[in-house]
Amino acid sequence: MRRSNLLLLLLLCLLIAFAIFMIFRLERANNPPEATNKTAAAAPTPAVTATPTPTPTSTPAPETPSPEPTATAVPSNTPAPTAVPTPTPTPTPAYEMSGTFRSDTGTWINLVVHWKIVTVDGQRKLELTACSESYSLITYKRQNDVEFIVDGAVAYDSSGPIELDSLNALVETELGSAVMNVTSGRDASVRVKWHFYGEY
Repeated sequence: MRRSNLLLLLLLCLLIAFAIFMIFRLERANNPPEATNKTAAAAPTPAVTATPTPTPTSTPAPETPSPEPTATAVPSNTPAPTAVPTPTPTPTPAYEMSGTFRSDTGTWINLVVHWKIVTVDGQRKLELTACSESYSLITYKRQNDVEFIVDGAVAYDSSGPIELDSLNALVETELGSAVMNVTSGRDASVRVKWHFYGEY
């Protein structure tokens, strides 16, 4: 019985404390502090005093500066000019190029083709030179046995005679050449054939 009375008493104390806290909080919300307003209102207004009229003195007139140019305002209804970017010139590719490609027959004789871009009468053309790569080799004079095919166009050259005596090193021997038309800026399909018709 005592324990329940103590609990009731404790609960009643808590309720009273909460009620006092709420009363103070509501009072404070209704009457905010006026310290800042009082401070601002308490500042005295300075008394107005008569300003003495200055006695005019003769001073040299200052030099009138020349007017500086001022920027003219753009009317609001006129669109502001936009800067037009200067086009960067595209560098001209270096057409004077060259290279080599070769066959791979699996034997000691192969066809090696050296190519380069040349200018003939102001036009770009493809110059091809076909060579055999071999050790000792003997052939007779032939007719139109070297065939150059560039983008479907065909040209021929004649090789020989060849009398090559090399037992220890591979040697390139020129077979024939051709200058073919190509379209600038485009890839070209190139095939070169040597109709050897011999034994090696």
